[in-house]
Amino acid sequence: MRFGVLILGLLWICATPGFAVEVEKEEFARGTSSASEAFAQFKVKRLGILLVATEKRPDLGFNYSGRALLTEVRDLPQDAFRMSQQYELALYEAVRNVFFEAGFQARSLNREPWERMELKEVLSQAKEVDAVCVVHYNIHRTYKIWDRDGYGWSSPFQGMLLEVRLRTFDAASQDLIYGLELRALGTEELYSALGEMVVEEPLYPGGSDEHGTPNAYKIAVYQAAIHDLRTGKLPIPLIRTAKGSLDISYVGGWAATDGKYKMEHEMLRLNIPVSDDVANENSVLARMLEYVPYRPRPEDVEYFDLKGIHHCGQMLKEKLR
Repeated sequence: MRFGVLILGLLWICATPGFAVEVEKEEFARGTSSASEAFAQFKVKRLGILLVATEKRPDLGFNYSGRALLTEVRDLPQDAFRMSQQYELALYEAVRNVFFEAGFQARSLNREPWERMELKEVLSQAKEVDAVCVVHYNIHRTYKIWDRDGYGWSSPFQGMLLEVRLRTFDAASQDLIYGLELRALGTEELYSALGEMVVEEPLYPGGSDEHGTPNAYKIAVYQAAIHDLRTGKLPIPLIRTAKGSLDISYVGGWAATDGKYKMEHEMLRLNIPVSDDVANENSVLARMLEYVPYRPRPEDVEYFDLKGIHHCGQMLKEKLR
């Protein structure tokens, strides 16, 4: 028997302290209105999980080859679009553990052939499973947390915006059982612990930007109740700008090239270097960090990255109840 699909497109944000994730879309088999009901309708007990780095949705005709896949760049300490193997394993375990807790048997299909195949071929070759859960993901690094209360709020390091597109298919009929698309950013937790403002100052102290245009734009730094993970003492700050404004890593009138700051346009073409002191005077992030003792640490970045992955697992868990 073939089932139709009921699709619910929605934007839903859960932003209570310690839990922040945005659900963009849910899909259910026709005749069902929840994930648990859809899985029960198909009598799923054994589940295979395929996790792939790609920006594309897991449609049956999707081909796992070529530029559609986000290949791993091992030479980079931090890939801009794909997670490290450690993070990928954490995401897989978050999904698998949710299904385990819901009473399903779950195992990885990544060790079986899937590259250079269409998704429907992967489904037809899957053995000893009743259904296949396909998890596509991609990431973007961003300082921005969100726009709220008329301002833009940013962290002093780049958080990992994780986008997950999850679809589960019946292995025999290849009918869609359940689909979930969501986004999570672990650094959103900083805003939930927002404290007092430390300082507010104009972006351009002279009153005009690098083009001589008057600009009264102001920026501010706040303390948050969340502390540095190494010392446990230094509060992690938040930087406030105008709503929808520039990235706080912006260097006014200057550009970073090969680790050196150079003025944009004329000076960049002439390859004339500019000292770090001069560049930092124009850097929003550098200037704001002068007012607080905290400095970004790798363990802080990792902590919030893994928080985002955890949020995705928690939302899937909520949906399966």
